[in-house]
Amino acid sequence: MNQSILPQPSKIVCVGRNYADHARELGNEVPQSPVLFLKPPSSLIGLHQGIDWNKKLGE
Repeated sequence: MNQSILPQPSKIVCVGRNYADHARELGNEVPQSPVLFLKPPSSLIGLHQGIDWNKKLGE
């Protein structure tokens, strides 16, 4: 199986509420511009890698 090399960014910038219809669907106000938020580089996983859920999330 050919898997791409996982990049190692110093930060991950995400865009939210960039679709007006989706914002309305969620009952959110449609912003004038998309909402930006950051995710830590440790949140990035490779193709077909499993997510290690903390057992305490279900408690």
